Amino acid sequence: MADTIKIFVGARNLEGSTLGQGGPGGAGVSLGVNGFESEWVAAMAAAETASNSVFQRGSQVPIIGNLSDSFTVGSTTANYSLNYGPVVGNLWFDDDTDNADGTDDATRLGNYWHFDHTTAVAVGKIDFYSVALHEILHAMGFGLGNEWTSNVSGTIWLGADSIAANGTGVGLVDVNGAHLATSISSTALEGGAAQDVVSISTGVRKTLTALDLAILTDLNYSAVPEPAHAAVLFGALALGLVGSRRRRE
Repeated sequence: MADTIKIFVGARNLEGSTLGQGGPGGAGVSLGVNGFESEWVAAMAAAETASNSVFQRGSQVPIIGNLSDSFTVGSTTANYSLNYGPVVGNLWFDDDTDNADGTDDATRLGNYWHFDHTTAVAVGKIDFYSVALHEILHAMGFGLGNEWTSNVSGTIWLGADSIAANGTGVGLVDVNGAHLATSISSTALEGGAAQDVVSISTGVRKTLTALDLAILTDLNYSAVPEPAHAAVLFGALALGLVGSRRRRE
């Protein structure tokens, strides 16, 4: 479906203090050959162009990965380089909060997670909404993928939109290179208050900030206001990919 990223959600035993995992789908290549060796290079070039036109999903989404190799027919070798963008993602939430190697019952889960997004987060609980938002960003390419990597140099973010929003890209990325630094704050898109960028803290709800949005636009998403209210929608074009990658919080 056009302008859609389908995200599959589940629960599992996540080790240690990991609350959630999220990441975009991966891709694979399967080649079938039928024809003349003399036409092989041109045929591969045409297939590469067609694939990149569809699987990259246009210019308004990040490039998640690239598949490059060569294939030989007879004595003729053709090279290919295929980009792919986001179409599917996955989210996992921890259902073994006491690390006892078993799924928690409803009472224990309710004592650990704050599930009601309409109420303030209870003291000492983990906000399910904040974790979900954080991992959805990973599923969209936050923290991994070719587009993210091309914008990171150590702890410096190179994207122009984020530099404009923050005043500088220096220190925007944490030392592991997969998250924004937790000390960075911005203006929440909902309510307009200052808050840390979307990260996870006990007893606190995080919503999308202007800087989170700027990072997404640096990753080549386009942002448009939803007519009904001031929420933000992120567009992409549809394709079919297989496999998955996961990013831990």
